Amino acid sequence: MSQTRLALIVSVLLAAPLALAQSPVSNANELARAQAQIARDAARQAQQTARLNAEAAELQRESTMTLEDEQQPSDAEALAIDALEGLVAAPPERALPLVKKVLAGQQSLRVKRRAMFVLGMIALPEAGQLLAETARTNHGPLQREAIRALGVRGGKDLSATLMQLHQAGDAATRAAVVEALMISSDKAALLAIAKSAKQPNEAREAINALGALGARAELSQLAQQGQYSQHLMQALAIAGDLEGLVRIAGSSAELKLRAEAVQSIGIIGGDPAKQALRKLYSEASEKRIRQSALDGLLISGDEQGVLQLYRAATDAERKRELLRTLTVMGGDAAFEAIDAALDGKAP
Repeated sequence: MSQTRLALIVSVLLAAPLALAQSPVSNANELARAQAQIARDAARQAQQTARLNAEAAELQRESTMTLEDEQQPSDAEALAIDALEGLVAAPPERALPLVKKVLAGQQSLRVKRRAMFVLGMIALPEAGQLLAETARTNHGPLQREAIRALGVRGGKDLSATLMQLHQAGDAATRAAVVEALMISSDKAALLAIAKSAKQPNEAREAINALGALGARAELSQLAQQGQYSQHLMQALAIAGDLEGLVRIAGSSAELKLRAEAVQSIGIIGGDPAKQALRKLYSEASEKRIRQSALDGLLISGDEQGVLQLYRAATDAERKRELLRTLTVMGGDAAFEAIDAALDGKAP
């Protein structure tokens, strides 16, 4: 699953609260079961950050495909690509002149893009300089391939180049830079981009990358600014920052932000997250926080936790909302509670 798909899944979930009390039970059941399944799938994928990084890079590569990419390589192209790949294991001082020859010659874009990859593997300062120069002076797929190769190469000296490209580039270039910084695990640069972003989508890309890297300290800095709250809550959940989300949930922040933090705890999953959601629900005085806690418990699949809360509840409204959530979950505990409610007994 790509980073973009993961962010979309979680965004859909958080943008569509369950609102069970306002919907017919049958429709609410269908909607909430689907949301819960989607969220559980997203949570499992969110923990695989290494795979996420690799697939995000592949998604970016696919998004920049040209007509040439869609066609089968010619025999000459296939032979040139095989030759280039053979240079990866060659002595750097012998490989570099041959790669430079390809980039300066009349080879196709397909072959030159592969040369960018090989150039990123050559451990010579001149190779890094050539990558940076290509990224600065080209546009389109070749530029983005050079940017990606810079990310694979890494190094503090290249971070400044990537930041300059981000400031001067178009939307596709800026997205490629964020991807490269994620590949190189440059949390400081991603934090700087998120802080200085002028467009929400730019901030979102950087925040999602920080979440995939598990950058809790950097995400906490952004949370203190109170900006991009929904995306930040998602990223904190992907990073597994239960403590940070609980802290926001109990802060004096605006209700919307606290509710998003509570619901996002369900994405983390595991017993500590479930216990935190149960506690937040029990102590909540605001209905929106209670509903967000129930949404989180539904996402995490904590049927027994909801049943315990139902048994302990003395308030009639809470009894009803807990029973509705159990009904959506549809497990043994739900039927036990429903049967008891129909008989007027405690489950």
